[in-house]
Amino acid sequence: MFSEHVRNVLSNDAEKQLASTRYFVSLLSGEWHSFDYPLFLCIFGSDFLLVSNPPIQQVIDCGVVPFFLQFLRVDNNAALQVEATRAIEKVTLYGTPDHSKYMIKAGAIPILIGALTSTNEDVRILAAHALGNLAPHELREPVRNVLSNDVEKQLASTQHFVSLLSGEWH
Repeated sequence: MFSEHVRNVLSNDAEKQLASTRYFVSLLSGEWHSFDYPLFLCIFGSDFLLVSNPPIQQVIDCGVVPFFLQFLRVDNNAALQVEATRAIEKVTLYGTPDHSKYMIKAGAIPILIGALTSTNEDVRILAAHALGNLAPHELREPVRNVLSNDVEKQLASTQHFVSLLSGEWH
């Protein structure tokens, strides 16, 4: 079952990609009851996982995370964008510092920053959460370094505008 979902994510079939991305979101969320696995044990090949530990490393190892990141760039499939952002958010939320480092090396930060301008509110909120989840793992400096000068300028001009509106003149 797991390998079938990996194949579906890697396929070019948008419906299969969406269904299997939802599967991985449920898996990463700990929604084990919806699968054909025993309540307290999940089996991946020869690996046994306790329910309390979402199988983040196995999801990373099977190669679907870069596809989730790419799905954020699919403008014509809002449902796939939302589910992919949700999967990324779960990896960053429940993952270890090593998982966060993997996400940064995989290019998650610029893609998530781009998702902050999505027309879909759910994508924007989940992307912001994922970015926030990456920073606490002693990776604040790499997160800041990836932010472009343009983003920093936009933030500075926004702060200046807010200060003007509040009557604070500099």
